[in-house]
Amino acid sequence: MAEQPLGKNERTGNRGLTEPKQDWESVESVDSDASNDDRNFVPLTSDSDSFGNFANEEPIVRGRYFIDSTSPLSHLDSPTARAYKVEDKKNPTRPLFGLICLPDMPTQINNMAYYKKSQIPGMLSIIDWAPIYWAPLNQRTMAVVYNQPYGNKIFDQIVAEKLTLSGYDIPNKIVKPLLLLLEEHEANNLAYRAISARNLYFLDEKMNQVVLGENVTALPGFNHNSIFEPIERAMCNPEGRGTGSVADDIFSLGVTIGILVIGYNPFENVNEEDQIRKRLSQGSFNAIFGSIQFGNAAQEITLTLVTPLRGMMHDDPLSRWSCEDIRIWLNGDRPTIASASKVSQARSPFIFQNKTYLNPQVLAFDFSNNTKDASRCIQNDEAFTLWLKRGLNNSDKADAVDEVIQSAAFNKTSVQGSDDYIVTKVCGILDPDAPIRFKGFNFMPDGFAGILAIAASRKNRFALASEILTHDIPILWLDLQDNEESKIKTMKTRFLKLKKMLSNNKLGAGLERVLYEINPHLRCLSPYLSKDYVLLMQHFLPALNAAGNYSDTQLKPMDRHIIAFIRTRFDFDIELHLNAINSHAEDKVIIGLLSLYASIQWRLEQPEMLSLSSWIGGLLGPVIESYRSFYTRERIKKNIPQLVRLGSLPELFDLVDNEALRLKDKEEYFAAKIDWQSAQEEINTIEDDSEEHAKKVENNGKQSVVTVSIILSLIFVTILFTLKIL
Repeated sequence: MAEQPLGKNERTGNRGLTEPKQDWESVESVDSDASNDDRNFVPLTSDSDSFGNFANEEPIVRGRYFIDSTSPLSHLDSPTARAYKVEDKKNPTRPLFGLICLPDMPTQINNMAYYKKSQIPGMLSIIDWAPIYWAPLNQRTMAVVYNQPYGNKIFDQIVAEKLTLSGYDIPNKIVKPLLLLLEEHEANNLAYRAISARNLYFLDEKMNQVVLGENVTALPGFNHNSIFEPIERAMCNPEGRGTGSVADDIFSLGVTIGILVIGYNPFENVNEEDQIRKRLSQGSFNAIFGSIQFGNAAQEITLTLVTPLRGMMHDDPLSRWSCEDIRIWLNGDRPTIASASKVSQARSPFIFQNKTYLNPQVLAFDFSNNTKDASRCIQNDEAFTLWLKRGLNNSDKADAVDEVIQSAAFNKTSVQGSDDYIVTKVCGILDPDAPIRFKGFNFMPDGFAGILAIAASRKNRFALASEILTHDIPILWLDLQDNEESKIKTMKTRFLKLKKMLSNNKLGAGLERVLYEINPHLRCLSPYLSKDYVLLMQHFLPALNAAGNYSDTQLKPMDRHIIAFIRTRFDFDIELHLNAINSHAEDKVIIGLLSLYASIQWRLEQPEMLSLSSWIGGLLGPVIESYRSFYTRERIKKNIPQLVRLGSLPELFDLVDNEALRLKDKEEYFAAKIDWQSAQEEINTIEDDSEEHAKKVENNGKQSVVTVSIILSLIFVTILFTLKIL
């Protein structure tokens, strides 16, 4: 189990190992399934049917392990999970407990299957896990079932004065079983990332067998008190500490041993920022244990443990003891004794915010926490670069800072001229081993996925996190590293790929695509699926179908999270669907959405989706109106209710976007257009003929009038002539 809050440094207290508390009152939802065979996981076919259907659903994992919400086991709680009694339906007397995880915390599902299969000695055994509906939260969340230890937490026994561990007890009782665990992890390129004084249990009542508690209900290192983290990861946000390596576990083991022996946290009354400053200026071992008064056991501890603790807690990972070094020590031999952690010290002090600094790492730490003042100092105080040259005797750092200042002056209106960018670059120059630090995001490169996941899950600074990629902040850090060139090159390529992915802001791309690409076991964070923890495509449509019962069905059943989730988790090409969804034509968008969901239902062979069919069916107006034929439109309208009641998205799609029907509509429209044109030509001809006939009639009329006029004139003249003769 990861550590719980520990209290004051009293003989009856918790001895100062305070851990981060998580908010159980404002959480969302979680869910997943995993394979019994390897670290990859597959769904249980029965689980997808229950998604979104919470009525009368019991909290049972895989149909076997009932988690009793009325029987809490608070002594087994974790900061990100609460413990309850579990009843095995097949073996009711079996002692088990279940951890109900925080729904907004990404869990390490990739490790759950591995631990279940491997049953590694030195840790509590995972029996099973699955997403379940948890009534107290009114949503689905991840549950993990463990064997229950018969003994208590080791540290609790020490605090209660029921147990004392001497320097001679530590090697065989604590280190030996945990070394087996570390060696197993190292062989599989894993890290435990949850070794601490508050996460050790006695598996048996006689207090002989020691095991580590859980390490899967949160991101790696998230539940650690920072004292158990190597200095570079201790400076990170908890979610940005990263997966790390066994070297980080060995550091944690060293701190754990020291605290178990002295019985309390030496940093109990020191705030976290001052802890970091002490460790940077003195080295971690000296800062944490250097001033400890070991009392009657001082000589014993000095002789047996000081050298191993120095080796395990070395601040340089390359100089830190390895598993092999620990094995040599346990065998009674003398491993290589590393020199003390090097601490940089200037010959003269630098003044910042009325504080005196001799250590550049400490100055960088305070720069990162006071961005505006630090930027002003860097750009306007010539004494800073002079201090780097003379005080630190490091012209290379001074020249690098000068380049930053000149670039900022040249790019005043761009990001390169901003306070955050300037301070990020200069902090990296001062302390290249420290984490990436930008706008309050402090993380190791392997912790970026956690940074993004928490920002998205808790709706906290998600958009702001995109600037990390946009401005190549990880690349700045990687350019300062001078070891493991191949690994650095791989990481650079990865971050540049993510930046390219981010630059496309269409649905199915952008920051959401980056989120799910680098967090392959993160649930879909769409608000439509807030009560279902959807990790697999098999669970997606059933959950969205359930959402149709309480969502605004005037809106489309999609958002940026949904489309990005599908693109990263659906093992089929969906580019044609995405092209339609990203169209500016409303009918094409709806057709693209329907075709995508129909493809998912068809390829995954899923049952009827009545609510979702009704939801999408109500949005098909623009699609229907895209047909030219009045009779076709009416026929589609008439048939939609029948297909909606079937819940078949493929059949609904076939009705409204049937290729043959489209072709027929096109042909009929073309034929009708030709008929119309022919009719129009005939009308024009008739109109032309009528006009010509009218002109002829008019001309003939005019001629007749003239003729009649002439005749009448002749008659009149004749009459006059006759009268004259008479």
